[in-house]
Amino acid sequence: NIVCKAGIMDNNGAKKYITNLLKKEPKNIECILKLASVYLKSGDILKGYSQLVKAYNINPKAVKKSKFNTILNSALEVITLQHRAKKSQDKELWNAFADNFFDMGAYKDAIYGYNKSLKIEKNQPKIALKLALSYQKSNQVYNAVSTLREILKFEEDNFFANFYLAKILRYELRDEIESHELFLRAKTILEVKKDEFSKSDYIDLKLAIKNELE
Repeated sequence: NIVCKAGIMDNNGAKKYITNLLKKEPKNIECILKLASVYLKSGDILKGYSQLVKAYNINPKAVKKSKFNTILNSALEVITLQHRAKKSQDKELWNAFADNFFDMGAYKDAIYGYNKSLKIEKNQPKIALKLALSYQKSNQVYNAVSTLREILKFEEDNFFANFYLAKILRYELRDEIESHELFLRAKTILEVKKDEFSKSDYIDLKLAIKNELE
């Protein structure tokens, strides 16, 4: 009955309906798993995983027999990482947590994790790059630009920060003047740091910049 009623509602309506039921029956496995399903379908992966682990802690057998069994291990790993990161405030744990979401394309949750890590230690260019890309993939263009500019304050010869910022400025903000300057700077950095790239990456990046400057 719960599944049927929630199934005919939109996501927000279903969330509200199931959440109200759980206030009365906080250990109702059917409700918890349905709420997990609603979150997962709407792209709220972390919230979905949290509900799934909550259900597992109440009734492991029921969850293992459900359709969620295939993602249960992933959910347990991620939620465990989150708990450990919160307790220790270890940037590496937050990075590992965020990487899980980045790799699966769940950029909203990746943003949450990378921001937690960068609050602990701001000067992490590689992590900040992933944060910028997560913002871009989430259509938060100005946050992406701000993050890339912040990287360049610490490391102005960071090839990828220059390159990605140039691309965003050109194709999303239509700033031809600054984007051109950044592509030129990226070209120079690539030549100077040639040995830091694999041969194939160097060739591909050199060609990409050449195409942008033509």
